[in-house]
Amino acid sequence: MIAKVLVDLRTKEVDMLFDYIIPKHLEIEKGMRVYVPFGHLMRLGFVIDIVTDSSYLNLKEISEVLDITPSITEESFLYLDYINKTNNSLLIDNIRTIVPNELFIDYKQILTVKDKSLLEESIALLFGNSNELIYTKNLRDNNSLIKKLIKENIIEVKREYSKRAKDKIISAIYYNKDANYPKAINYKDLTDYVKENEGLIKSDIVKAGFSISAINTLIKHEVLYIKEINEVRNASYKNKNLVDSHKLNKEQQLIYDEVTNNLDKNNIYLLSGITGSGKTEVYINILKEVIRRNKTVLYLVPEISLVAPTANYLKSRDICNVTYYHSNITRGERFDAWNQVLDGKASLIVGTRSSVFLPIDNIGLIIVDEEHDSSYLQKSDVYYDAIDILKIKAKYHSIPILLASATPRVSSMYYAKNNEYKLLELKNRATSQSLPKISFVDMKQELREGNVSIFSKELNEKIKNRLNKNEQTILLYNRKGYANFVLCRNCGYTPKCPSCDVALTYYKDENLLKCSYCDHKQEFKKVCDTCKSTKIDQIGMGIDQVYDRVKKTYPEARVLKMDQNSTKYKGSHEQIWSDFLEHKYDILVGTKMISKGLDFPKVTLVGILMADLELKSPTYLANEETYNLLTQMVGRSGRHMSGEAVIQGYNLDHYAISMVNKSYDEFYERAIKDRLALKYEPFYKVVQIIIANESYLNSYKDAISIKKELSDSFEVILGPSEPYIKYVRGNYRFVLTIKAKKIDYELIQETIKKYNESKITFLNVVDAI
Repeated sequence: MIAKVLVDLRTKEVDMLFDYIIPKHLEIEKGMRVYVPFGHLMRLGFVIDIVTDSSYLNLKEISEVLDITPSITEESFLYLDYINKTNNSLLIDNIRTIVPNELFIDYKQILTVKDKSLLEESIALLFGNSNELIYTKNLRDNNSLIKKLIKENIIEVKREYSKRAKDKIISAIYYNKDANYPKAINYKDLTDYVKENEGLIKSDIVKAGFSISAINTLIKHEVLYIKEINEVRNASYKNKNLVDSHKLNKEQQLIYDEVTNNLDKNNIYLLSGITGSGKTEVYINILKEVIRRNKTVLYLVPEISLVAPTANYLKSRDICNVTYYHSNITRGERFDAWNQVLDGKASLIVGTRSSVFLPIDNIGLIIVDEEHDSSYLQKSDVYYDAIDILKIKAKYHSIPILLASATPRVSSMYYAKNNEYKLLELKNRATSQSLPKISFVDMKQELREGNVSIFSKELNEKIKNRLNKNEQTILLYNRKGYANFVLCRNCGYTPKCPSCDVALTYYKDENLLKCSYCDHKQEFKKVCDTCKSTKIDQIGMGIDQVYDRVKKTYPEARVLKMDQNSTKYKGSHEQIWSDFLEHKYDILVGTKMISKGLDFPKVTLVGILMADLELKSPTYLANEETYNLLTQMVGRSGRHMSGEAVIQGYNLDHYAISMVNKSYDEFYERAIKDRLALKYEPFYKVVQIIIANESYLNSYKDAISIKKELSDSFEVILGPSEPYIKYVRGNYRFVLTIKAKKIDYELIQETIKKYNESKITFLNVVDAI
């Protein structure tokens, strides 16, 4: 038998399947991980298919199989097929998207020198005082010389392979009921404790008050014995002000009955409910019923910041056996979570976007909280919409999906109104608390009246009022960093990324300038590189600067910040949420991650600075995203006490802003008309083809040629045009935009394969490029 293997190498030249003989002593199935000889190396590979014969001669054999059961299940292959169809990324990148990083292998090459006296000085310096050196990309400049030394047998190469994550094995202690040690009666307290708490390690027993010598004595005389067991690592979250349960009201009960009576059907439900209407309470009750029926629930939240409050809510309902899966847990925790799911031991999985690929065999329900959120869209490398993947999952298992939001995607509401989804609605708040009062402040008028602060007079007064009343305030400003860019006021020079056509963003805490599109960063200098002037100023404003201004304006206030930078370490999301919930801080300043699902009882004021910022994004989703962000943000205020919201901006007449104090239905009717007129989702599918080349002319020529080839097959092809950022990672870019009722992905794939010199990707439009 022949295995078709995808080798773990991220290069276009080997972006294909290779044939290997399956040795008779190995039991191999489709989807398993294997070690295969590849050139003079051993590499990790994935068995994509098994066939009876091959057209190639002199095939090599698979060396080793790493799995007992396939890492890529039958279900996972459905996701892989979809991603392969809708992306032209490397096949191994598509695999890396659906398979956790922990299942891959780390490779290490160790150079060992036999006789240092035979080395040239430059190479000898690399080894220093050691005879061994790990080969890294920093040594590439010396490649030819190192290869020569290897050939001459002066340097030897040793290769090591290691798993990125392994099982955690502990030495657990158990009681031996058949032991025959006369003096065991002297240790009755210890033996009784171990009987009642089997599986503890020595240190845990010592913490309970027993001596290590007593434990070792009983082990020596076989009264206690040690057993090596696999300890499952799972993320844990603190109990914070557990949320009281509520009896479902009439609206909520109708939704509960509808979903629980149809758990064996592949329905897509859209639960549309205003902020504070008790959506979470509804699907907590529904998921408890699913778990009672011995089925697994996948519960998605858009941001890691929502995992801790969700965990708190679940503990409030005595649902403690939860498996967490997201990027902010440890490698070991992710590895164990994946295995728990594969082994069918996870009854409730709470995760973010990446958890959609989990192969859950016994799944009974999928819940997507804040379904409108753009975090469910993967916007780099391999492009996909998590909800599209979940539809595949739900259809495969014949189960329902519950999409929930106070501000559903425009396309989701269209599908619901046209019976592709089933619409469920919560039109009233679950409590008697009224919706927050909204004020709109035109900052142009504030400037005319002499106010140059980032806070309007009205917002300033309301913040002071909350501080006096010992209530809390949340302020939103959705821009990263300290300043948008820096500028020399003497000569006009602005530091730009050397690989991208963008100004570098200033981060004050790190004293760095960073590119938003690649990994480039450099130290911020207070002297201009061009004219050597010291008149360097930060221009524009980021969340860090807003944080500084809040602290300066309200010195008596305790101020906390929540953004990408302040939440990059494990547990930081939970700590910020916990501290603000316990009122250790008076004002929370943050980017859009603070707008989603957070419930703080003492927050009675929300301030939105520069509400029209999102409207400037070069995407047709800008109107929808602006309305959603503002509405969700307003909903953080007054959930338990009377609340207010102040929306500041310069373009408040735009309907995405002015309709925030109106019903969602009014916004939807306006937005759907725009979509129809402009031929966007849900009426047309939109795909963009990005052509990138180091040569501006070659990039444009390839774009023109591709457009000509496809022009007869699609109704609308716009471009080629330069995107918002035309130069990224050393390449000039042009974009073709295709609009059609149905997209022929295979035709696009076949067409762009002919153009090898340019880097070409195509994607469903999920964001601006």
